[in-house]
Amino acid sequence: MTDVTLKLTSSLDDVPAEVSHFLEFVERELLTTSERIGNIIINIENEHEDKETILKLMQSLRHNLIKIDIRLEDCMSIWGGYMDVLDNPLPAKEEEEIEENKNAEG
Repeated sequence: MTDVTLKLTSSLDDVPAEVSHFLEFVERELLTTSERIGNIIINIENEHEDKETILKLMQSLRHNLIKIDIRLEDCMSIWGGYMDVLDNPLPAKEEEEIEENKNAEG
């Protein structure tokens, strides 16, 4: 799997909703992962799958958990930045300059 870094721009007021959206993804993935773990347990207990297949399913779960962990790390980073901005707001003039630069870029 190749990872890429995404740069997102959002208004400060939208940050909580964006983080919530990412956390909803995490929640769905955790539910799916939990179901998959339950299926693996059933397959082990009932010997429905060969041992090699079970090992591959476990490896797939680990990859999914890594993806979930990365998304949680993203949420923490975004939320930490959000808290920093709330605790240390930019002076109005500096904020205007940043906004003007963003508008000029695109």
